Amino acid sequence: MQTRRFSFSPRLTLLNNISLNSFANVLLADIEDYVTKIQMKTLDVTKLLSLLKKSLQLDSEAQNMRESKPKGIDNDNETTELPNHNF
Repeated sequence: MQTRRFSFSPRLTLLNNISLNSFANVLLADIEDYVTKIQMKTLDVTKLLSLLKKSLQLDSEAQNMRESKPKGIDNDNETTELPNHNF
């Protein structure tokens, strides 16, 4: 049985390394783009949640104001006639 010896050309090795390095750079750029898109979507979701929370707080405050309004004022913000007290 004969043993084969492989000899590598320095030029081929260099070309393979450059090709592999280029592929790695492209892959890294794709990953960075993907991560950036995810971060942007996360910011969008965070912003939407913040707006929803603020809206719910405003709704709650409005409900509290309606529940604690002084007597003599109806829901249409028009005053109703109060009893006439002559002193």
